[in-house]
Amino acid sequence: MNKNSKKALDAFFQSLNYLRSNNILKNNRDFTSQLGEWLVEQLFNGVRSQIGNQPGWDVKSDDGSLIQVKTHAKALSTSARWSMIQNVVISSVDYYIILVFTPSYELREFYQISREDCMNLILKSKNKKTLYWNNLSQYRLYRKDFSNSYLELLDYFSFK
Repeated sequence: MNKNSKKALDAFFQSLNYLRSNNILKNNRDFTSQLGEWLVEQLFNGVRSQIGNQPGWDVKSDDGSLIQVKTHAKALSTSARWSMIQNVVISSVDYYIILVFTPSYELREFYQISREDCMNLILKSKNKKTLYWNNLSQYRLYRKDFSNSYLELLDYFSFK
C-alpha cells in the first residue's frame, strides 16, 4: 500500500468515526461495500466495475476472473452470519469473496468460493438465496495464504 493510500484511509476512518459519534451516519452499507471491493481489487491486481450498481461482478482480476464481493461490517456479538446471493450473480461470476470486518474495520474473516461450490452451498427459501458463513470453513483464507507483497495491506486491516 502506498503512503498516499494509507494517509487517505487514515483520514477517512477518522472522519467516519467522528460522523458516527455525532449520529450523522446511521449505517455503513455503501462505504463498507466500496471498501471491500477496493481491497479485493488490490489483492487480486484487478479492476473494479465502473458501474457502481452493475449486476454481476464487482472486480475483474488480473487473470480475467470475475469476482462478486460481499462485504459486511458486523458487531462481534452479532449472530447474523450470512450473505444474500442474487440470481443474476450466480451465473455471471467465477468467484465469490466474502469479507467480514469488525465495526472498526479490522478484517476478521475472508472467504473465497468458486461459483460451482457456491451454487452447492446456497440455501434457498422462498425468493431468497443465502450463503451461510458457518458452512465455509474450507474456503476461509488467512494472512498466510497471501504473498508477501500484500502483507502490509493486510496488516493495515489487522488481518490474521
